Amino acid sequence: MGEGYYSVKATRIRDMSSGSKKWVGANVKRKEDFRFLTGKETYVDNLTLPGTLYCAILRSPYAHAKIKSVDTSKARTALGVMAVITGEDTFQWFQQISHRKLTQQEASAIMPASALAQGKATFQGKPVAAVAASSRGEAEDALDLIDVDFDSLKPVVSFEQAMDPSSPRIFHGTDNFTPQIPLVYGDVDSEFRNAQHVVKGRFHVHRYSSTALDTKACIAHYEAATGRLTLIANAGHPTSMWRRLSGWLGIPPNKLRLIVPDIGGQFGNKSSTSIPDYAAITTLLSMKTGKPVKYVENRVESLMGEGQSGETILEVEAAFTGEGQVTALKITDYENEGASTDHLEYGSAYQATNKLGGITGPYRIKAVSMTGGTAITNQCPSVHNRAIGLPGMLFALERTMDIAAAKIGLDPAEIRMRNYIRLDEFPYLTPSGNLYDEGDYPTTLRQALEAVGYEELRNKQKEEWRRGRYIGIGISASVEPSAANPARHYVASEKYQRPLGSYSSASIKMDPSGKVILNIPSPFAGQGHETTAAQVAADELNITPDDIEVYAGFDSLLSPLSSRGTGGGNTFAVFHLGAVVKASRALKEKVKQIASKTLDAKPEDLELKDGKVVNKHDAARSMTLREVARIAYEDLLLMPEGVDPGLHIVSYYNYPYNAPVDEARRVKSHLTFGNAAHIAVVEVDPETGVIHVLKYMIVADSGVIINPAIVDGQIVGNALHGISAALGEGFIYDAEGQLLTSTFSDYLKPTSMEMVEPVLEHMVHPTSFSQTGAKGVGEGAAAIAPAAIANAVEDALQPLGVKISELMLTPEKMWSLIKTSRPTP
Repeated sequence: MGEGYYSVKATRIRDMSSGSKKWVGANVKRKEDFRFLTGKETYVDNLTLPGTLYCAILRSPYAHAKIKSVDTSKARTALGVMAVITGEDTFQWFQQISHRKLTQQEASAIMPASALAQGKATFQGKPVAAVAASSRGEAEDALDLIDVDFDSLKPVVSFEQAMDPSSPRIFHGTDNFTPQIPLVYGDVDSEFRNAQHVVKGRFHVHRYSSTALDTKACIAHYEAATGRLTLIANAGHPTSMWRRLSGWLGIPPNKLRLIVPDIGGQFGNKSSTSIPDYAAITTLLSMKTGKPVKYVENRVESLMGEGQSGETILEVEAAFTGEGQVTALKITDYENEGASTDHLEYGSAYQATNKLGGITGPYRIKAVSMTGGTAITNQCPSVHNRAIGLPGMLFALERTMDIAAAKIGLDPAEIRMRNYIRLDEFPYLTPSGNLYDEGDYPTTLRQALEAVGYEELRNKQKEEWRRGRYIGIGISASVEPSAANPARHYVASEKYQRPLGSYSSASIKMDPSGKVILNIPSPFAGQGHETTAAQVAADELNITPDDIEVYAGFDSLLSPLSSRGTGGGNTFAVFHLGAVVKASRALKEKVKQIASKTLDAKPEDLELKDGKVVNKHDAARSMTLREVARIAYEDLLLMPEGVDPGLHIVSYYNYPYNAPVDEARRVKSHLTFGNAAHIAVVEVDPETGVIHVLKYMIVADSGVIINPAIVDGQIVGNALHGISAALGEGFIYDAEGQLLTSTFSDYLKPTSMEMVEPVLEHMVHPTSFSQTGAKGVGEGAAAIAPAAIANAVEDALQPLGVKISELMLTPEKMWSLIKTSRPTP
């Protein structure tokens, strides 16, 4: 595709000169808080259908083992047990659905057979058998009566083992390592030939997760008489999950009802992996028993098998001019996807292709190449954990900037200033095809430096070192990609490209009293969607948020559909609110059409104002929304000719800037871009290795801020998650593939007692690539924070010569690094 494809100046979708808003930008009290704070929420675990049975799952204690036999005879006769299923049952079900003549080995990674192990366990925690009983306790007791004969196999737990051809294959017919085709954007070799400095580094980011309070859960009720299946699950992307489950379970979409109630934290983890497994298991148990079957993970199951972020190793080479300007990057990206084959469809791991959103950061980098590959190991399958892949990418990029600054003799702030994209360069086309919208990156950092007192901190630092206090300052800068484009997943595919796009929808209805009912297919997962959607609709209709009742959740029988779910991929402000704007405007036009006859005016001469329809030229000529609604539903003889009764609009919003991968494998991986600068101030105790975060400063540009309190909560929560991942939150496996951090006693979650309270300031550069001017806000701080902490720690330990190239920065690791390092000459 040509350069004209990327031209935006003539086709921007938002009029930046539009009038001011009354509710957008206001600290409106969250509409959903009352029911959450008073226990009135509707999580799956709160729901029970009449006659519900309870499911418990037997999981493999081995990371890699052949299953020689499974004896369920004792469990089937245990107290309260109604059904027991094994991999043989899910395999037979698969054969009935697919009519494919495959062996169990060949079907081991295909739903619904793969819901339970097919002759082999591929990670510790892999479901092997499941029980449905009258109570959860009876179901769990029955698990002890199932006799599984395992034959332990050599596990594959590292990149090196996955790349070794002599290692045992984890999945039938699939190598453990899949090389990624090289992606080359610009003349990388030329930039390196002309470079005055080349900086190299190898960076490692561990596995961790978002560990939502609400673990994955599912209720299945199959009615044999009608062939209908009702699933209630906390699925993050309900429309796509509904569509995929229909195919996997062999039940037509019109007979599969998926209901998604409130979700107690999504973070991407509930958009893939275990939810389909649990849906298949509970559905088959419901088919066998004729009753609803409910399953809810316990915490150990959640940590062991819910899915984790992918482990990443990034090898980076960066070309710099003598003045410190970075011109090109060579990146080799290795991703540990665990016991998953999802990447085979795309030619690369999600974690790899999503890095394209931040591969050049906020810098004027001319050329980039990326290669590497994806490893399958005997660890928990990876999932789309918060900011998929970007924490690793930004960790490597921002560590590289600091290393280059030290080599060239520049302050870390100065090297970034010299490389930032300037305000007059927007919209800015990156080498890989992203189009950055609006922002003032240098001012973002400048504001953060002033707020934290950077110069004063630098002046005091050497004195603190002389006193034996190891104080460090770390800077990390980034763009925040949002409105993810699903086409990005196919950028490395040699097989085919799918013409995917992104859309959302909204149903809006004015009831007979003139009040408004808004339905959006985005289940509540804690981000305040009910409130922000009401604020946006209120401004469009010139009413108050209290006049609008918002129903989110999802019910495939009733809800409009969407390619996105709870806002995953930083999409809510762009896609879902875009649909809310479109539906609200359509409703407004119909209201004016209906009122035009009574007010004897053209619709274009009318406006909505404070719950009324008013003639722009004569304010005395008006009618209330209640009066308009009465005409629409009751006094139909007052309807204008050719206008249908009712005030109910369903709008589908097809985002206009979605685009496929082009011939040069460029792709708009994301469609809007915020930016931020983070500065961490830390102290490291050289005797214990303990890191204390003394200050944490954030300046963020998220475009138009719909609700300041909600945005602040998102950014601060994000940052704390990233800080926690840097300092010690993570999964640890031993050489046998055994998970050593399977409880919150081992998988360390910080509390408010241990964490610093970040200071947050905002800049506002509205994007013209969304209907509201808002950019995404739910992932960026979690992706950028680990780099800020790492840069601060290395800065603190300069006198000791400690170098930071991997996370987690636990006290044990830091103590070891300090003891093995030597002071720099």
